[in-house]
Amino acid sequence: MRYVRFVILIGVLIARPGVAQYPPSHFVPAVDFRDTVANCAQPTAALQPGERGFSLRFGSVDSAQRVVTAIWRSDGRLVRYTDARGDLRPPFPADVRRNPRTTITIDVLRQVTLMYNDVDGEQQGSAASDAEGAIDSQNLGPPRQLLDRLRRQCGAPETR
Repeated sequence: MRYVRFVILIGVLIARPGVAQYPPSHFVPAVDFRDTVANCAQPTAALQPGERGFSLRFGSVDSAQRVVTAIWRSDGRLVRYTDARGDLRPPFPADVRRNPRTTITIDVLRQVTLMYNDVDGEQQGSAASDAEGAIDSQNLGPPRQLLDRLRRQCGAPETR
């Protein structure tokens, strides 16, 4: 019986609409962003022992419009890259109107890229793909240029 429930759950997850499988080059961010002045900051992400994280905050200290964060292992290998832009306020209280937000996460170790648009509190144009090509995808930021900027401006490791 437990096996049957597991198979049903997997079937529902596979058939569930909402997050499409596309290459990163097909994703259209709801929030576009130009390269502007940014400050280095401590990442808010929880780090595992031996990991180092670096963040760039675009916009003012009180109202960031974009935060790019990257996490490296102690051996210098990139673990994760995240680019959040647009309305970066928390999703609560739920009745407060929010502007669009785009979040792009590349999990290098798991080889997964998640690209998510939130417009008026609803998912619009979100996609998932393997991580191949995401680091160099021009329409995602581009991540490689921002990783290089983290290295130059904040002292992050060179991307391997």
